[in-house]
Amino acid sequence: AYVRANSPLFTLVKIDPIRLRIEVPERMSPWVRPGQDVEVTVEAFADRKFAGRVWRISPTVDQTKRTFIVEALIQNPRNELKPGSYARARIQTEKSETITVVPARAVLYVLGANKSFVIKPDSTVDVREVKVGERLPDEVEILEGLEPGETVAVTNLARLTPGMTVKTQEGAPPKT
Repeated sequence: AYVRANSPLFTLVKIDPIRLRIEVPERMSPWVRPGQDVEVTVEAFADRKFAGRVWRISPTVDQTKRTFIVEALIQNPRNELKPGSYARARIQTEKSETITVVPARAVLYVLGANKSFVIKPDSTVDVREVKVGERLPDEVEILEGLEPGETVAVTNLARLTPGMTVKTQEGAPPKT
């Protein structure tokens, strides 16, 4: 077989350390710096965490996603991490911020708005429009509309109406 001129024969890939591209929300830009520790998990090794450091930070923001790219170098001495794989990364920053999260099923999208159903101390339902932030696999960050410690409904949301009296069952403790 013949190879045409200027056709690549092979690609060299360095995978230890492996370079990870992380999309970070632009509001976090003041707290991300080169050299910060990064902890990575991948589906293939769900019970393990891989360590690395922030290497480079893009000076531009993707205007459609409102994110910027952070590149991290992740230690991969046994070549377990593969280029192109999906990973979750956590960057250790100096910022300590309390956030409110609720189970993803506690937020209902209705007529262009996200709603949560708060169960008040008298067991009546109050409907709140909420502003959501980051979406995690099973949880949603709440930026506005709920206060830490409030009880939210997670089942039968479509059947709830404001002022309705409900019976609650204990679930998981609230996270902040």
